[in-house]
Amino acid sequence: MKEENLFSEFSYLNELISSGTAVFFTLKTEPGYPIVFISANSAEIIGYDHKLPENLKFKNLLSAEDRAYVIDTLDDLAYGKKTTVTCPKFKGVTKNGDTIFLSASFAISAGKKSGLPSVINGYMYRMNEVFESETRLDTLLKTLSSGIMELDRDCNITYFSGAAEQIYGYRESDITGKSFALLIEENSAAFVIDNFKKAAETEALPTRFTHRHKKNDGSLIYVELSWGYKKDRQNRITGFILSVTDVTDKKLANDKILGQLAFMQNIIESVAHPFFVIDIHSMDVVISNSAAGHVKGVKCYELLHHSKLPCYMENYDCPFHQVKNNKTSVVTEHVHYNKNNKRMYYEIHGHPVFDEKGNVIQMIEYTLDITDRKKAQSELEKYKNHLEILVEKRTQELHSANVQLVREIEEKIE
Repeated sequence: MKEENLFSEFSYLNELISSGTAVFFTLKTEPGYPIVFISANSAEIIGYDHKLPENLKFKNLLSAEDRAYVIDTLDDLAYGKKTTVTCPKFKGVTKNGDTIFLSASFAISAGKKSGLPSVINGYMYRMNEVFESETRLDTLLKTLSSGIMELDRDCNITYFSGAAEQIYGYRESDITGKSFALLIEENSAAFVIDNFKKAAETEALPTRFTHRHKKNDGSLIYVELSWGYKKDRQNRITGFILSVTDVTDKKLANDKILGQLAFMQNIIESVAHPFFVIDIHSMDVVISNSAAGHVKGVKCYELLHHSKLPCYMENYDCPFHQVKNNKTSVVTEHVHYNKNNKRMYYEIHGHPVFDEKGNVIQMIEYTLDITDRKKAQSELEKYKNHLEILVEKRTQELHSANVQLVREIEEKIE
C-alpha cells in the first residue's frame, strides 16, 4: 500500500474510532468464525454488547443473501491467500433480526509461524445512509441518458456507467482499467490526456466542450463532455469524473442548419437592393443584407423612417401593416433615409412569411431605389407642363395671327 493511501486509511479509521461508529472484533479461524472479542459499543451497532452469548459466530451477524460472500472473503485470510480483505457493502442482521448495511475490513493477526493460533482482527460500521445514498445514485446513473465515467490521475477508466456503455459500445468489464485515450479520436487523444493531467497538477477550473470520440466499432461520434475532479477525504485530487452526452445527431443537424443559413445569406447577399426580414410582433429587423448595412435588432420604422412611431401611425401607406392584416404581398412607395440621412425614394415590396398554422410571423421586405426615377419623372412632368404652356401660348398666338389675317383679307375684298 502506498504511503498516502495508508495515511488516508489510518485517518479514516481514527475518525471511526473517535466517533464511536466502528465496532472492533477478533474472530477465530474456525468454521463460522466464532467471535472471541468485540468492542463495547457493539450494542449500538448490532444489538449485542461486549458480553457475547456463548458460541456466537460472525456468520450469525450476516444476512442469508450475503453470508456466502463474506465467509468466502474470510476464507481467503484463513487459508493464507490474502493478508487483508475488505467487504465494502453487505447486509448484516442485528440481535433483534433487523437488516442493516455494513462495511468491514479484516486482517490476519497471527499465524502458525508464531506458534499462536490464527485469528482475524477487523472493524465494521453501519452504512445505512451511505448505502441508501449510493443506491439512489446508482439508480440515478442508470436513468441518465448521459454517460458517466471515472478516471484515475493517469486517465485510466475506473468506472463506466450503463449509459456510457450504450454510447460507446463497450461493456464496463471490457473498458475498466484501460486508458481514456481509447475513446478519443486518435489525432487528438494525446493532447486531451495531457491537458487532463496538467489540469490535475494546477487544479484548473473544469470546462465543458464538444469533441470527437471513437466507439468500439471504430465509428466517430461527437460528444459534449463536462468534467470535475474526484477527491479523497484530505481534499486531494485522485482523478476525474466525466459526463458525456452523444450529440452527433444534434451536431450534424446544427451543421446542416448553419449550411442552410450560409446558403440563404449568400442568396440575400446576391440581392443588390436592401433586403430585410422583419419580425411581425416586435417589428424588429432580424436579418438584413450588406446593402441594408447588416443591421438587426432595431425597429424597421426607426431604421427606415428615423421615426419613433410605426409608419402606419403617421399616415403612411405601411406595407408592414398591410402584410400583417391582409396576409398578402404588397407593393408601395415610401420616403426612406439612407445611412447619410439623405432623403430617398423607394419602391417597397413586402411579402408574408407563414408558420405551419398559417399565421404571419415575419415579413420579407426588399426596397428598390427609385430616387432617380422619381427625379426623372418630376423633371419630365415639369417639362411636360412647360411644353403645355408653350403649346397653349403658341396656339393663342396662331389664333390671334389667324384672326388678324382673316380681318386683313376681308378688308381687301371690300
